Amino acid sequence: MKGNVIRYTQEFEVKQLSIPVSQAAELKKFYRIVASDERNTAVLKPSGR
Repeated sequence: MKGNVIRYTQEFEVKQLSIPVSQAAELKKFYRIVASDERNTAVLKPSGR
């Protein structure tokens, strides 16, 4: 957090340029999870101080 701004970064690295057809469904599921995570929002609550 810096001032009134929260910066969130996410990084993933793909090291294989191609995958076997047998793993295509798993990769598709992974990309859906990432896309869903990117659409999430953060809910901030004041601390009890």
